Amino acid sequence: MNKITLGVLLALSFSGYAATEQVTSTLIDSFKIESNFHFPRSTNTLNVHQNVTVYSFSAKSIAAIKKTLAEIEQKGFSTATASLSGLEENQNSTIMVFRANKEGQSLSPSVLSEALQKNVSIESKSGLEGIMPERLYTQIDNVSLSVVNTALGKFDDGRIVLTQFINANNNGKEIATHNKLGLPEKGAILNIIRVRSDAYMIVLTTI
Repeated sequence: MNKITLGVLLALSFSGYAATEQVTSTLIDSFKIESNFHFPRSTNTLNVHQNVTVYSFSAKSIAAIKKTLAEIEQKGFSTATASLSGLEENQNSTIMVFRANKEGQSLSPSVLSEALQKNVSIESKSGLEGIMPERLYTQIDNVSLSVVNTALGKFDDGRIVLTQFINANNNGKEIATHNKLGLPEKGAILNIIRVRSDAYMIVLTTI
């Protein structure tokens, strides 16, 4: 039986998408880190290494995002949570969790970039590494973004329970997401946030 320090993990399975349309993507390259930032009430947390990459992109419709997800799944990264129903229902964000592929590789920025490069030219690429619950924040144009991932517990098979808080501020309009989720070993979290009608941010977190 697997042991866990704290929390309950979510079950994951498979899904897929198919669609066609171009995506325009730009990777944010201005990152800052606050090592002394702590998530509220995070007294029982684990020091877990994290990689966070943030993209800003535009798409004329949700179909363009579905195509990108389909290309990721064709690389062997499965998910039960790749639903865009929130965005399709005019909500401002959605979240999905991807398993590692059969070779044990995590969904990485290079894999995500390759999925986008079939339709776009990425202008720049950078990311951030740190120890949870360090805080990441960045700003592009009039949109600022803050990300805090906090590991609450870990199974002996490598699965992790964590909370995630993301806050996007677009000219005073705030979009906040707060999730508690289970992440399989070498899994990845993909957040898609709509900041305007045709403008989005993607936050990719791997542990």
